[in-house]
Amino acid sequence: MNQSLFGTDGIRGVANEFPITPEVALRIGRAVARVL
Repeated sequence: MNQSLFGTDGIRGVANEFPITPEVALRIGRAVARVL
């Protein structure tokens, strides 16, 4: 089954569990900061 990381309300998942690991959260934050 393919799980989507992004949903209609933002990022889906539980913090510190796959797919929202601390490394992924950091990379997403950096990408958002770059855009803004």
